[in-house]
Amino acid sequence: MERNIVETGRNHLGTILCKRCGETIGTLDTERAIVYYSVCEREQCGERMESGDDAGVLGA
Repeated sequence: MERNIVETGRNHLGTILCKRCGETIGTLDTERAIVYYSVCEREQCGERMESGDDAGVLGA
């Protein structure tokens, strides 16, 4: 399910991770290494978000 959001010749140092399951959602062309968190399109992750269940959140 990984996809590159920005298509350039440079390295993609930014990573977007699902905060529910930890899967890589995509990458960004950034000037430094950085991790962004979002929710992926998997059904299980969306259901947790709707129910307010944060048991699967990384670092919680």
